[in-house]
Amino acid sequence: MAQAQNRDGGNLTLVTRGRGGQFVADSLVRIVARRFVSQIDPGIAKPLAAQIHAEFDGQRRMTAWLGAFGAIALLLAAIGLYGVVTQDVLQRVRELAVRSALGATPADLMGMIMGDGARLTALGVIVGGGASVIAVQLVRVTFSGLAAVDVGMCILAVGPLLVAALVASYLPARRIARLDIARTLRVD
Repeated sequence: MAQAQNRDGGNLTLVTRGRGGQFVADSLVRIVARRFVSQIDPGIAKPLAAQIHAEFDGQRRMTAWLGAFGAIALLLAAIGLYGVVTQDVLQRVRELAVRSALGATPADLMGMIMGDGARLTALGVIVGGGASVIAVQLVRVTFSGLAAVDVGMCILAVGPLLVAALVASYLPARRIARLDIARTLRVD
C-alpha cells in the first residue's frame, strides 16, 4: 500500500517473498531488507510474530489475571462447601452412628453425605445460573451488541465447580465412614 493511501499514518509493512510465491524465511533478501529498514529506524524492523505478541500482550495479561481470580473464586467456593458439609456432618454424628449401628455400611454413609453436598451444589448452580442469565438479559437491554448467553461456556464453567464440590463433600464423608460407632454412641 502506498504511504499516501495509509490513513492511520503510522504503520508501514514490508513483506518479502522468494521465488514461487513462498515467504522468505532466512534468505539473503530478508537479511538485506532488514538491514536496510534498520538503518532508517533500528526499532522498526521486528518480525511479524513479535509484533503480534506485542499487540496482544495487554489482553494476554488481563486473561491471566481473570484466570487467577477465577481459580481463587473456585477455591473459596470449595472451602465454603467443605465447611458447610463438615458442619452438617458434625451435627449429625450421633444420627450417623445410629444408622451405622443399625446396619448402614460406610459406603451408605459416604453416599448420604456426598448426596447432601451434591444437592447443595445443584441448588447453587441452579440459583446462580438463573441469576446470571437474568443479569445478562438486563445488561443486554442497557448495552446493544452483546451476545446471548453461551450455554456451552456455562456448562464448561460448571464442570470445575462440580469437581471441587465432589472433593469438598468427599473429605467429610470419608471421615464419617471411618467412624467408631461404639465410641461415638458412648459419648453424651
